[in-house]
Amino acid sequence: MEFNNIIRWAEKNNLHVHYSRDVIFAVQMVYYTFFILNSILLIALTGIIYNLINIYFNRRKRFYAINMAIGMTPLDILCVMFFFCQIFILLSFILVSVIISGVTSSWLQSNISAYAQRYFDFTDMNLRFPFYSF
Repeated sequence: MEFNNIIRWAEKNNLHVHYSRDVIFAVQMVYYTFFILNSILLIALTGIIYNLINIYFNRRKRFYAINMAIGMTPLDILCVMFFFCQIFILLSFILVSVIISGVTSSWLQSNISAYAQRYFDFTDMNLRFPFYSF
């Protein structure tokens, strides 16, 4: 596949290529194995997502039916569902904010580390945590 194209291209351009057919076949076998395993996992994931969506909609139908049985109007049921949606949106916003702040703080720390290494002659050190520079 890709290996054969690369080898043909190199031989056509008069580049000497050191390769072993056994290694190429082994890498191709690993590639095909991962492809088959990923296909199996994709099919399994599709079945899991279908069942989760089915369970979710059955719960929503049950929620609607129970609330209609206790005398709630469709408007009241929608108000309750909108309240749940607001809670979900608030929790999602908090989660996204935490992720964004973590990424931003990591970016700022790496910039501070690069600044400190550049101006305080720590150029030969590769530090993960920037406060070691200070």
